[in-house]
Amino acid sequence: MLASLIIGAIFGGLTRLGEPHLKELLSRVLPEDFELSKTEWRVASFAAALFLAALIMLLLGGRIAAPALILGGALGFFAGRIGELISQRR
Repeated sequence: MLASLIIGAIFGGLTRLGEPHLKELLSRVLPEDFELSKTEWRVASFAAALFLAALIMLLLGGRIAAPALILGGALGFFAGRIGELISQRR
């Protein structure tokens, strides 16, 4: 379960870095007139990141705890904002 949390946090944090790669990959498959908003791309990128995290855990033979993976992903995704909140409270 801890591994799911950690892997989820890593891949959640990498969501924004993977977004341009996902756009490029899907632009080859989707019709030209198919458009997604910035928020929709971000959600698709987050889902793809967590899917890859789960796939890597399966390939490494680990057990996946879905709630921990999702929680870790959210913590990783919002790590910068969480850090800002903590520093403002000091």
